[in-house]
Amino acid sequence: MLLADEPTKCLDDARRDDLARLLRRFAEGGGVLIAITHDIAVARALGGDAIILRNGEMLEAGPSERILSAPQSEYGRALVGADPENWPQSAPATGGAPVIAAEALTVDRGGRPLLGGLGFTVGRGERLGVVGPSGLGKTSLLDAVAGLIALISGRLVRHPEAERPFAIQKLFQDSPAAFAPLALLADQFRDLERRRGLAAETIPALMARLGLAPDLLDCRPSEVSGGKL
Repeated sequence: MLLADEPTKCLDDARRDDLARLLRRFAEGGGVLIAITHDIAVARALGGDAIILRNGEMLEAGPSERILSAPQSEYGRALVGADPENWPQSAPATGGAPVIAAEALTVDRGGRPLLGGLGFTVGRGERLGVVGPSGLGKTSLLDAVAGLIALISGRLVRHPEAERPFAIQKLFQDSPAAFAPLALLADQFRDLERRRGLAAETIPALMARLGLAPDLLDCRPSEVSGGKL
């Protein structure tokens, strides 16, 4: 029996799909597999029976083909609807004034060039997605744009507003690493409010929007799940 708790966390799509195939092969070879995942694509790839849980309660169970294509519970429908595969198509955003413009960027990590000759422009209101296998240089590119590492060559032009403190923010892939491990979450968010000049009601309002209980702020990061962090 193999218990797999969020086995594909932080993996890119290609590695995620590779691991899902290995897990399915284990089950098809006679093993017993119990996998816990937030990723609908992983649940689909594994097949078998599926259970939808919320707050420790089993809302529905059955063959994954049925559960993941026609869930009966309201939460199940919201969960499947949140899968990017099921998002409605939207018109591409038309950019306003350029916020960041990159010209012939060359970025390295530890003295090893990772990418070179890269150019792009992101306008106000636009979103740009960079995809590719692990080790390609995506994180290093973002670090360079955020000013966390230096460029080998090339030119990066930022709108004057993007040069203000905290104007460029990086949301880290490993959420627990973004928190101080020993401080209460309430203290860390109070520090954030002071540094950013946020209104006191900002954090509670965002937590309510995300369905997070207020008493989470009385915990340390190690006492909260990675998903809630």
